[in-house]
Amino acid sequence: MKTSKTIYILVGVLLFSVLFLTNCNQDFEEIPDDISKIAEKIAEKSGKSLIEISYEMISFRDFTSPSKNLTKLDLATINPSSDKHLVKMELYESGQLNITIDEVLDFKEKVKIRHKTLPNDIPPIVKTVITGNSVTFYDKSGNVLGKDNIDIPNQLETVKIIKSMGKEPSLKDLKQAVSTIQGYQLGANLETYIAKASQNGVKVMEQGEDFVTLRTSFKDIDARIEEEAVLLINKKIEKLVGSRIYNSENELLQSTLYGYTKDKMLNAIKVEQEILLPSGKKIIMEINTKIDNLSYNLNIN
Repeated sequence: MKTSKTIYILVGVLLFSVLFLTNCNQDFEEIPDDISKIAEKIAEKSGKSLIEISYEMISFRDFTSPSKNLTKLDLATINPSSDKHLVKMELYESGQLNITIDEVLDFKEKVKIRHKTLPNDIPPIVKTVITGNSVTFYDKSGNVLGKDNIDIPNQLETVKIIKSMGKEPSLKDLKQAVSTIQGYQLGANLETYIAKASQNGVKVMEQGEDFVTLRTSFKDIDARIEEEAVLLINKKIEKLVGSRIYNSENELLQSTLYGYTKDKMLNAIKVEQEILLPSGKKIIMEINTKIDNLSYNLNIN
């Protein structure tokens, strides 16, 4: 099964934000697994989400500080590339958040490598659908290439906020709701979360007037995962602006920066990650992503 390494990393970055920042909300209402499954079926039958958000992601992947004496296979691995994806997020009254990611195979800014590459008869993934607690991968013909389980926290607290705005919310309130879903706003409970951080196994590494740095473990999400994350949060806009992931030996695996518009909409992601080349040499891969053409539709009866 073949797909873009860029989309795997970016999906991971976005879901990382959902998983960790949902846990920051002390008023988050846990939904038992059996109720979550019922809610998922209800959402599927209703067919109409409470709010729909869509946007485009254009990513450019390159490699910095190339090592000398790279093999031909190494050089083939570090070819620069670009990807464009259409992202659609649907939040249902049950709190279920569905995400669909479609890959645009050709676009104006696409990086094109002029030299020839060997043919590949493995169908690429061009569509990823996250529904409830499952993720499904499709080829261009709509055939299922694979499925996996994924744990997406229920967003019922966000649903309550949106429904409290009424049928005709102000533009400011509506943008706030979209920002919460698309950019994972931390909300008014940030100070409470920081105050109780040690009780939740989170270490406050540094705190100033504008920023706070936290360190937490992925074990809070899955006991099998040993990595830890350092989060940099802007207290003024209540947004995650940077993160670093470390392995069990405290070696840096990935660094990510998040950019936002004046309306607090996520509009840029920069990821730096060390990768291992076929020869065994290590190199830094850099992915710069621009998020554009954001649109949203509210469906409050």
